[in-house]
This record gives sequence, structure tokens and C-alpha cells, in this order.
Amino acid sequence: MAASASAAAVVPPTRIVCGIYGAGTVGGGVVIVLRRMRERFLKRGLDFVVKTIVCKNLTKERDFELDEGTTKTDDIRAIVDDDEITMVIEVMGGTDDAREVTLAALRAGKHVVSANKALLAQHLAEIEEALVENPGCRMGFEAAVAGGIPVIRSLQASFRADSVTRVAGILNGTTNFMLSAMHRDGTSYAAILREAQARGFAEADPSADVDGLDALAKLCILARLCFGVTIAPDAVPTQGIRAVTSEDFEYANMLNATIKLVGVAERRTGADGTEAVSAFLSPALALKDSTVGAVGGVDNIVVVDSENLGEVAFRGPGAGRFATANSVVSDMLAIAAEARAGPTPGAPSGPDAVFPIAASPGTVLDFDTVARFYIRLVIKDTQGVLRVVGELAERHCFSLYSVLQTPIKTRDRVAFVVTTDETRSAQVQAFAKDIRSLEWCLDDPLCMPFL
Repeated sequence: MAASASAAAVVPPTRIVCGIYGAGTVGGGVVIVLRRMRERFLKRGLDFVVKTIVCKNLTKERDFELDEGTTKTDDIRAIVDDDEITMVIEVMGGTDDAREVTLAALRAGKHVVSANKALLAQHLAEIEEALVENPGCRMGFEAAVAGGIPVIRSLQASFRADSVTRVAGILNGTTNFMLSAMHRDGTSYAAILREAQARGFAEADPSADVDGLDALAKLCILARLCFGVTIAPDAVPTQGIRAVTSEDFEYANMLNATIKLVGVAERRTGADGTEAVSAFLSPALALKDSTVGAVGGVDNIVVVDSENLGEVAFRGPGAGRFATANSVVSDMLAIAAEARAGPTPGAPSGPDAVFPIAASPGTVLDFDTVARFYIRLVIKDTQGVLRVVGELAERHCFSLYSVLQTPIKTRDRVAFVVTTDETRSAQVQAFAKDIRSLEWCLDDPLCMPFL
């Protein structure tokens, strides 16, 4: 008698052959996470195989083991020219080689996962064009913004029925560690920079962090996701933290505030219906107990304001080997699971799956930010200084809100602060330029917005 039932056929796992560019901290972390989670992924029907790792130094000792069958090479074309490899992981940093392999991979029909914020910020238009030409390809970059915080996929999926009005946040862990310590301990900028370098938070050349370049690239990516506009990083008004002193934290404390390096992008609608997107990256004053002001240490936060949801905050580790590797592998899983399941009718593809928000027709970029401002002046004490400061503020069409001063230690070098009513950044910068030209002004004024 024939059996009335048979065992259900076992579907073998889908084999995803991967190539990794970069064998450093993040690349090694990806290999370790894939090995650690292999059995769980197999149960989900996904078998990730790292076939090739491309790195510049083949003799350097690494702190992770390679799987049997994985090869290392310094041939940059080894992955993109290999037809068996269907997913490319780009974690090598830089922009020149990274651009070459990312575009070559997409044009060859391979999926790409990247942790490279500078690449994305500088070459978004080319990447989008490659996705248009190859709509079956996917590009994941969760790790490029705020490390281990799952903000990118949330913006891609959870705000499609909403309209974002503002995105802001702390996007660099190194500078948040430094500013948090300056606020807590009264530490000088120079001293906390040395400590950050000693603890491995800051590089020997800290420019990318302290001058805001790292956070700026992330801000440009967030602006593209939230508002559909491509902003060149060098177009965004950017100020790092080198000029912030422990004295600024004394004044901030008088205002029940602290100082954070923040990136802000927002959408405004004019009286004529024209939409404008603005952005800036700067140290700013935030109330101590506010959503942004309360974030200390190396943590990052991204705060999204939208018409339907109101304020939503994403907070967590903005860097670190396994936090970043987790985001990379999460992208790999999402792309592989979609490929295994097959296309869903009506689902977005190509660039629409990666950048779901399109800018409204006629949207313009306007970097003249509206805010209240903190302006710290360093002067040689002279009669009539406050009168001149007030007259210049009036000439530049804004009102002063308050004047703050700690006890004077020497009249040859006196610091004091004025705060403004709401005004435009261009007016404040013109005011600062005029103040600096005066004989009694000893330093460039430090201008910071209030959040």
C-alpha cells in the first residue's frame, strides 16, 4: 500500500556568496558576527559564504580567523569581477577606491552594503543612477549613519505615509565624549582631546571629528532620506568644536544648557507654497534635560520630527566594532531575505527602495538658518563696548535678548556673551564680522544656535 503522506520536502538554504572590501575593525567584526550567527541564519534559510576579502596589507596580522575557503587578496577587482559573488560589503573607507568598486558592483548586478558615509555623501547622485540602471540591485548603508542605531531602515520604511519636517542629532561619538567631559568636569578642549586620543576615540589627526566633517557626511545622507534633496557637503555651513572653551560651558550653565555638536536639516514652506530645505552642522546650546542635551558619552542620537508622528528619537552607540558590524549584517540579512522570497508585486525597487522620499517640485536649498543665537565675544575692556554691540545688532536687524558675564579676571582680556532673539544666521555672521574688525575685539566671535 502506498504511503498516504510523505515528509515535507526540506528546502535547502539559499547560498549568498559575499566579498568584503576591508579587513580592519569593521570588516573583521562582520566576519566574526557572520560566524557567530551562522546557525541562526541557516535556520532562516540563508547561508552567507565569504569568498574573498580585499585588503591593502596582506601580511598584517589580523584579530579574526578566516573561514576555510576564504581568500585574501590586494586585487581591487577580485570581487567585482567574480560572477559567483552576488553581495559586496564595502567597509574599507576612503572615497576613491570605494566609489570605483561600489559603482562597478552595482553595474555588475551585485547588491552592495556599505558603512562609508563619505562615499554616500559625496557620490549619492552616481549611486542613484547606478540603481536606476540596475533596479534589481539593493544598496544597504545602515552602518553609515550613527553606527549601530537602526535609523536608516526606519526612515526608508516607517515614514512613507508621513512627512518629515526636521531631522537633528548628535552624529559623532568622539566629539560628544569630549563635550560631555568639558560640561561635567570643566576640562579644557586641549586636555580632553589628548584623553580622547589616548583612549582610542580620536585619531592622531582628529580633524574629521572635531571639525565636523564626519558628522556632516551623515547629515547629508539623512537630508536625502528625509527630504529627497541631494546636498553637497561643502555647501552646508559647518563649524567644529575647536573654538569651544570651558568658559562657554560656564555660560551655558547659566542658561540651564549644555553644548553639543549637532547636525540639523529642516523643511520650511513659504507663504507662496515654495518649500525650502536648510541644513547646518555646528556646536549648539541644548537644555540639559532636553532630548539632545541629555545624551552623554560616546552615544549618538537622531531626532526626527514629522507631521503624523511628532518627535521620534533614535539613541544608541554611534560607533564601535560590533555595533557597526551588526548594522552591516542586518542589511545583508534584509537584502538576502528579499532575494530569497522573490519580488513583491508593487514593492519599490531600484533607488525608490533605497531613497523613498522625493523632493517636492520647486524645492530650493536655503542655508540661512532661523534660530536664537549665543555669541561669545573676547575683548580688551573699553568704555562703550555694550553700546557698540547693541548698535551693530540693530544695524543687522536683530534684537539682543540677554548679556552674560562671569567675574572679570583681567581687563586686558574679557569674555562676555550676548544672546539674541530669533534671527537669521546670515545676519549673525555679518554682525560677527563687523565686531571682529573693531580694535578692541581680540578673537573671532563664537556664534552658536540654540536648539
